[in-house]
Amino acid sequence: MWQSTTARLVLGLIEPDAGDVIFEDQDVRRPGGKDRQAFRATCRLVFQDPFRALNPLIVIARISSFPLMVHASSG
Repeated sequence: MWQSTTARLVLGLIEPDAGDVIFEDQDVRRPGGKDRQAFRATCRLVFQDPFRALNPLIVIARISSFPLMVHASSG
């Protein structure tokens, strides 16, 4: 759950109780208007259920190497 809370803070969907939200050396709550919209347009929330995402019949080495094989063949 902490990953989704962190992502919501970075995207400005929720406000922190205290402190600053710093992402890539910038306070993400400071930009306004188009700057904030542009920043949010480059970020995505990806919710994932690990029990559905990982097939127990496939070894983890094969699952984790799949993106490398895809990107290697497209380059």
